Amino acid sequence: MSRADARRAQYRKALHSQGGLFGKTGYGSNFGFDARGLDALSGTDYIKDPSKYIFSDTAYAPTNEYESAGFQARGYIGSGRGARRANIFMFQKKQPQTPTTKIEYRDNPEQAKQIAELQKQLKILQDVPKYEPYDFSKEKAEYEERISGLNERIGTIQSGYKTQLEDLTTSMRAEREAAEKALGLKFSDQLSAQQKSSAERLAAQQAQSAAQLGELKDMYTSQLGQAALQRQTLQKSLQQQQQASAANQLKFQEALSAQQQTAAADRLKFTESLAAQQSAAQKEFEALRGTMSQQRQQYEAGLAAERAAAEQARQEQAMSFQRSLAQQRSAPQVEGIRFATRGPAAQKSMQGISGTFGRRGGRLMKISALNV
Repeated sequence: MSRADARRAQYRKALHSQGGLFGKTGYGSNFGFDARGLDALSGTDYIKDPSKYIFSDTAYAPTNEYESAGFQARGYIGSGRGARRANIFMFQKKQPQTPTTKIEYRDNPEQAKQIAELQKQLKILQDVPKYEPYDFSKEKAEYEERISGLNERIGTIQSGYKTQLEDLTTSMRAEREAAEKALGLKFSDQLSAQQKSSAERLAAQQAQSAAQLGELKDMYTSQLGQAALQRQTLQKSLQQQQQASAANQLKFQEALSAQQQTAAADRLKFTESLAAQQSAAQKEFEALRGTMSQQRQQYEAGLAAERAAAEQARQEQAMSFQRSLAQQRSAPQVEGIRFATRGPAAQKSMQGISGTFGRRGGRLMKISALNV
């Protein structure tokens, strides 16, 4: 067995194991190819994966899952005496395709202008930066550093006031002791009054410092609150912008889809209108051709009748002309001679010329005295 015969046997076995024609069962589903068809089938990828191919005796795909594999060949359907020759087509499973959006611009300038405007809006929406949460850790660290510095200053002021109070108390005690030693106890009341005044003045200074410290704390707390409020406002604004951008993008997609559907509907209407116009033009052309054919037949029939009538008239004229010529060419004949008088008296006079004038002939016209 040659290599070609072995390859054909392999393809016959694969076709037999696959079954019959797609969608058909029973006796009429068997099919096969001759040697030429098997050689043509060997030029395809059928033998690599026969399960993804089907065969049919129609040129159209039997289902939406298959498409033409670009192969057809003459083969046979059935077997035995019922086998018949037929064209057999091969189909393959469709490959999954990524849907693509294709915009077709038609000759409508208004529609093209609207689509260009929608594409411009989509470009603007796509160029909007996406919302990213802002990191306020740096500002928070700065505020915390400022507050810690303020606390350190307040602590330094408090320690200074405490040191001053201790120094003042020590000095007042020293002065009191010196005064008591020098002047006695009469100055004790004055010293107490001065000490009390100093304590009140020191308490006022401490209250003022505490008030300033509270104001500073309130100011920094207010600043922190305002910063947090601004951060929340900024976050809300960014979220609103993002939502508005998403809504605008959705609206644009819907408008673009509507435009595409409108364009597809217009294309379908145009195709249907063109097909209807072509059909009407074809019908008009067929009717005009039929009318012209009928008129041509009528004209040919009339022309043939006119020709026949003309031929008959010509023949009649020719015959009439020939008769007239024959009449003109034939010499006049004398049918007989008749005398003016007849009877017994004229018998004797007629006996002498009966041998000459008793017959017909052209030379009888030479007698001019007789009544012819």
